Amino acid sequence: MMTASWVLEKQDQDKLRLCQFLTSQVADFVTIRHLLAELGWTRYRFGQALAG
Repeated sequence: MMTASWVLEKQDQDKLRLCQFLTSQVADFVTIRHLLAELGWTRYRFGQALAG
């Protein structure tokens, strides 16, 4: 499947990436620490993705 996420603004790209990451997980839960490590994000960037 081809996506055109590059045309989205940075905040929207982050929201999409977060959603894709979470939906790809098979575990019942994901820790914030694991999520930050996998995405290479800071806590601030994660907060911005949630707030945006």
